[in-house]
This record gives sequence, C-alpha cells and structure tokens, in this order.
Amino acid sequence: MGYTLTYSQLVAEVQTIVESDNDEFVQNLPKIIARAHDQVQRDLDLEMWRDIAPKTIATNGIVAREDTWLKVLSIYAAGDFLSRRSLDYIRACGLAQGVPKYWSDLSETQIKVTPMPTEATNCDVEVLKRLPSLSESNPSSWISKNAADLLLLQTLIGSEVFLVGGERVAEFAALYKILVSSAIDELRGSGRREYEPVREAAKPNLEKTT
Repeated sequence: MGYTLTYSQLVAEVQTIVESDNDEFVQNLPKIIARAHDQVQRDLDLEMWRDIAPKTIATNGIVAREDTWLKVLSIYAAGDFLSRRSLDYIRACGLAQGVPKYWSDLSETQIKVTPMPTEATNCDVEVLKRLPSLSESNPSSWISKNAADLLLLQTLIGSEVFLVGGERVAEFAALYKILVSSAIDELRGSGRREYEPVREAAKPNLEKTT
C-alpha cells in the first residue's frame, strides 16, 4: 500500500518536521493545508475533476464565478473559444462592445470578458471543480490517499513561508517539482468518467542534510 495521510496525521507530521508548536502557526495550519490541497489539485489537473458550467456573460462583461471552481480552463461563447488575456489587457480595452473574444479572472467571484456583449450572452465555462479540503470533519480525500507526498510537501512549503523559516523552502519546492511532474506523467490521460485513477505515493525523504 502506498503512502497516505489523514488530516490528523498530516498535522502531526508537519509539526514534527518544521519543529514548531507556535500557537499562531497551529491556528493557521488548517488554512495552510487547505491552500496546499488546492495547489496539488490545480497542478495535477485531472480530467475527472473537470466540468462544463453553463453561465451568462452580462452586458457589463461579467461572468459570475462559483465557490466550487478551483480554476477556469476555458470559455466558449458566440460560436468560438475566448482567448485568455491578462487583466491589464482586458482593462485596456475599456468599454468596447461587440462579440466577446477575450477573458481574464477579475476576482475570486468574477470573470471579466471583452468586448462586452450588447445583450446577455450564454457561454460554457470549463472549470476544475474544487475537491473538499481536509479537516477534522473530512479526514481524507483523493489527494490524501493518492498524492500524500505532494500534499505533505506543499503544506511544508506553506508552513516554512508562514514561519519565515526559509532555509528549507527551496529544498521542499525542488522535490515537489520532481514528484508532481512524475505524478502528472502517471495520471494524465486517465479517463474522465471511466474509472477513478489510483496512484501509490511514496513517503518523501525529508531528513536534514548537514
């Protein structure tokens, strides 16, 4: 059986490795874990987490985002896919009206499209749907069962940044880059609905070197 983690095991392991029981750190650890969980899912970007959400582009160019969307992948409207651009590019287009061609994330709750349509326009938004994060009430997830090595490393990166430790951030980040690349090669191409892919993670070697 591969390396897996429950929420309580992850909390204990992280505190042991970073060697900190600082009250502020302990209080913020659930948020650090949630961000790490999101980042691992975002990096793996598996087909089984993708969905098409029918939405509407308002006449002010706004598309409402949903809390369950971890990442917007594409937008299809007016018979074509819109091209993603930087928010600065979208803002530079000002109040231009016409057939929508470009989009950018505006905030956690909104997407901005330009040119703005002259009437409300239906669109299909392909998204990466956020998995429920780990918590005391949700002790495990697909990621904690199949990518615990990546989850541990991302949580350690976030923890070291929070603690302003710094000295091991580069080490954890370099190992994460190697392991996530390998995991992507192993898992990508898994069918969207045919079956749920499984990966046997190995516990990363995080012993300090002298």
